[in-house]
Amino acid sequence: MIYEQTELDLSIKYVPKNKHINIFIPASRFTDADSSHIAENKCDITGQREKVLDTLKELSGNKEYYYTATEISAFKSLDRHMVSRRLPELEKILLVERKHDPLGKEVLRKCCVNGTKMCQWRITE
Repeated sequence: MIYEQTELDLSIKYVPKNKHINIFIPASRFTDADSSHIAENKCDITGQREKVLDTLKELSGNKEYYYTATEISAFKSLDRHMVSRRLPELEKILLVERKHDPLGKEVLRKCCVNGTKMCQWRITE
């Protein structure tokens, strides 16, 4: 199932898979400092989410393979930190998923780009 958050009432509702998905969710919480809201308004968070999602879709020829945030960012020369911030947001709206073992523990792997252990991501099916 795919869900979307509506902009007006901020409730979550079921969306059929063939419908265009609105990936707007606030990047800052209501309780965050004013500087967080200013920063959110200054940059196009939705556009960043779309860039990350499109990049991961291009990489995902093999549906079984998971990519680290650094590998995703290196593929399209995106900022690694921006990618790392957007992936959990996309996970909240069920567009990407992390790799977990059968017990639900997150599986880390050595990144091909920088050699550090990182979590792995892929497009949800």
